[in-house]
Amino acid sequence: MADTTQEAEAAKRDAGKNMTLNQQRRYQQLVKQAKTAQSKGNEQEYLKLCRDAFELTGLDTKAKEWKEKGNDFFKHGKFDDALHCYTTAIGIDNANEVYLCNRSATYISLGKYEQAVRDADRALSVKPTWPKAHFRKGQALAKLGQMARAAAAYQNGLKADPTNAELKKALEDCEKLLTIEEHIESPLSNNGFPPITYEALTTEEEKTLIGNEMLEIVKLSPILGRGFRATTFIPKGKAFHFENPLISCQFFLHKQNPLGCLNCLKGLGSEKKEGEKSNWAWPILFCCQECEEKSESREGRFQGQNEEPSKQAKTLSLLRDYCQQNNVWEPALLARLYSSFLPQLRAAQAEGLTPEVGLERATRPLRHLCRVQESSLNTMAEQQKAAFKKELSLVTMVVYDPLLRPLLTLEKHVYFTTILKLNTFTISVSDTTSGVRKGEVNFVNGGGLYPIAAFCNHSCASNASWDFGKTNSLRLKAKEDIEAGQEITISYIDTKNLSTRERRERLRRAYLFECGCRLCSSAP
Repeated sequence: MADTTQEAEAAKRDAGKNMTLNQQRRYQQLVKQAKTAQSKGNEQEYLKLCRDAFELTGLDTKAKEWKEKGNDFFKHGKFDDALHCYTTAIGIDNANEVYLCNRSATYISLGKYEQAVRDADRALSVKPTWPKAHFRKGQALAKLGQMARAAAAYQNGLKADPTNAELKKALEDCEKLLTIEEHIESPLSNNGFPPITYEALTTEEEKTLIGNEMLEIVKLSPILGRGFRATTFIPKGKAFHFENPLISCQFFLHKQNPLGCLNCLKGLGSEKKEGEKSNWAWPILFCCQECEEKSESREGRFQGQNEEPSKQAKTLSLLRDYCQQNNVWEPALLARLYSSFLPQLRAAQAEGLTPEVGLERATRPLRHLCRVQESSLNTMAEQQKAAFKKELSLVTMVVYDPLLRPLLTLEKHVYFTTILKLNTFTISVSDTTSGVRKGEVNFVNGGGLYPIAAFCNHSCASNASWDFGKTNSLRLKAKEDIEAGQEITISYIDTKNLSTRERRERLRRAYLFECGCRLCSSAP
């Protein structure tokens, strides 16, 4: 945002209209004295004379009025309105450290942390020893994940005010984060949750993966990990990223959901149509030949090498019933994930390589995704051993393959489960192929793994949204104007009508983290 508004320009145009003749003469005298002080290098005297001249115009009163309006908006959480007011005040008086610091706080509340740092630095150029400006700078740097610089800002503030409790607490919290390593050895951390980690990518790998000039991957902090940042201005309403899933599958948690194409999840209608190739209890269907060919070329047959249709139907039905009875979706998507490994395993076998090499190749697209620290997997497996064993048995019956089965240890199964749990997007695709009868659900419900969109961090006050149309192709769209350098966030859950406590509990249960977004942080 520019450092002026129409209101500020109008105030400056009208500045001298109400000055008396004596005030005008005094103003001219002060301006002349200020120029003399500047030429002699007397910076402090120059600034004082400029301030005295400015106050004669009455503009300082106008600027204060806009600052007070901004304060009122800020207290009521109307940050966009507060930003406009503070910018107007700065447009009238651009050397006032209070207005700059207030706007810095507003930028922090809006998630525009780089702009917040710039305003804090400008406030410090006016008043270098002001603790509040050092605090705002530290806050913004901490949000950007630059913990060392944030700690330095807090320390500079404490030099000016050694007893400042706000700065002391901020520095203490910052130093705690600085001690957290990217790979944590303790099996439990992050408020009792298993620590989350990922494998780093090189800059070139990141660019190749994203292929979108509007986005870049940035490391935010040891706890937040990585995230997406806009490299250019993205206006409200613009769709800026489209992505097809690495894998997707219907969840089949509800028997009333209509069937969907196994490849794209497009609704197939609720009634069996003439010419359908399967009469299994859990039909595996495609909306067109192209989808069937894409699915088989990417993942092989969904059932691996199990050749008996009756046995296929039975194992699929068992898996479906297990998902419905236990209200879990991971086993269904794991079956698709394990199916996607088969082509690489067979290719490695044809080359005379070990199955382990094939599995390493197959899982390469997953390596940058967030996952539970490997040192915690044994702990998790032990805690839920019976459930994980049952799921592994069911999934490997569905995806039966002599090459794959020996590779899927319980620990690896837990490992892949946590990857899906932390990175899967829920898909609801409209079923428009048939009429909707009373009591019938008219969308196909499932999930998909989108490796690029998975870089987006959560915020209950997100600036972007994600949705689907009639297929499982994901779209990211700006909910508000997103400035260059601003982090792009989405909401992992539907936050509508949920209290802060309910939001936090849902995120803990589903995604294993404690939400620290601005809405949750500011809540009592």
